[in-house]
Amino acid sequence: MVMAAMTHNLFNPFKGRRIPALNSTLKHNPTARIHPCKASWQEVAGVFIFSAIPFTAVKAIANSPLAARLQERMLRTKSLATKEAPEREAATQRARKESVWYGKDRPRWLGMIPYDYPKYLDGEAPGDYGFDIAGLGKEPMDFNKNFKLALSMQGTVGLKL
Repeated sequence: MVMAAMTHNLFNPFKGRRIPALNSTLKHNPTARIHPCKASWQEVAGVFIFSAIPFTAVKAIANSPLAARLQERMLRTKSLATKEAPEREAATQRARKESVWYGKDRPRWLGMIPYDYPKYLDGEAPGDYGFDIAGLGKEPMDFNKNFKLALSMQGTVGLKL
């Protein structure tokens, strides 16, 4: 069975050619078991131990009194954020109305050069200077997805610097 699996094309990188180590092993010891895993038992044990440690730690924390305190704290923070959300949204809208960086009169990427800017870029999103020559923001769902991806890429670069 092992021999059939070893010589099958899916498991055999030699694809039909003779496997030198396998043939010499079988000549000297025809009953030898050939294992495709070349790792030592210490390496295999290390993988099992170190993959089990994070799971065990999370499980231990989840079953401890600390988990209950963390959950209570998270729920309090969430309820406070939910109560403050309308006030924060109103402050955001006020800031957008007062800022020169939002709305129809915001700075554009070509400045004073006349250009037919896309209608769907109306200045409501942060960093919207009317630049979308590829048309990636035509659909609102695509615009939101691409905007979030752009922010995450900028955040990643910022963290690395």
